[in-house]
Order: sequence, then structure tokens, then C-alpha cells
Amino acid sequence: MPVTSLRKPCVRPSEVAKIKIKIKIKIKIKIKIKIKIKIKIKIKIKIKIKINSRGIECLNKIL
Repeated sequence: MPVTSLRKPCVRPSEVAKIKIKIKIKIKIKIKIKIKIKIKIKIKIKIKIKINSRGIECLNKIL
């Protein structure tokens, strides 16, 4: 069998390591963006609940 590579099989080339690091960074960025979106949605929901509860209180006072 011809030897196609003299590298040890357990050692990966630096190019592969760089690519994997870039992929991990992209995944972390996507996760952070998703978390920020979820936080914004929760804040909007809380604001809507407060507005609705105040609106109901005002209606009760009028009636």
C-alpha cells in the first residue's frame, strides 16, 4: 500500500483546526442572537401585559 501522507493520523492540520474554530464562533454568534431575540420578545410581552392591565383598570374606574 502506498503511503499518501506522512502525518500522524491523530494530528490534524492547522487548516482544519482554523475551519473548526470559525464554525464554532459562528454557532456561538447565532446562539447569542437567538437569546437576544427571546429577551426582546419577553420584554414586549411584559409591556403589553402592563398596558392591558392598566387599560382594564381605567375601564373599571369609568364604569
